[in-house]
Amino acid sequence: MRKIASLLPMLILLCSFAFGQTRTVTGVVRDDKGNAVPFATITEVGTKNAAQADANGLFSIKIGNQSQLAISATGFTTVTITPTDGQNNIALVASGSQNLTEVIVTPLLG
Repeated sequence: MRKIASLLPMLILLCSFAFGQTRTVTGVVRDDKGNAVPFATITEVGTKNAAQADANGLFSIKIGNQSQLAISATGFTTVTITPTDGQNNIALVASGSQNLTEVIVTPLLG
């Protein structure tokens, strides 16, 4: 009985380690021309876990083992991927809103 009583906490501990596994995913976000997309948002699908790429498009995020990532940036179509081990290279395609024009705002004096 004493062996069973000491074995039970060990099994519970091992099960919690199995369900709590995470991994770190790294990569770079680029546009369809190969240029870095600065400050893109990388989000683990179905959670509030998110990271932001740096000025060179590089990112790092800790996610669950079977998770997917949604990558978005202003002016680009959102992409959902299943990340691989090692460096992930993500290419975003420009959306139709790339034809932005300059807006000049002048105050009304009166």
